[in-house]
Amino acid sequence: MATASEQIRNCAIALGALMHDVPDEHAALIRVVRQNLQAAADQAQALERREVVVVLGVACEPRA
Repeated sequence: MATASEQIRNCAIALGALMHDVPDEHAALIRVVRQNLQAAADQAQALERREVVVVLGVACEPRA
């Protein structure tokens, strides 16, 4: 199963395929949305890599 970051990145890739089929002004908007999706995917990936310990419903950062 794909992670959230992979799913977001796949959406950005799919939008990229549409850019060639729309007028330039729409392609510019798609480009901005793709950049935002890539940034969101990067943030999601960073969160996915963090280890979080949950104790009694309280999230705690692991000790170094």
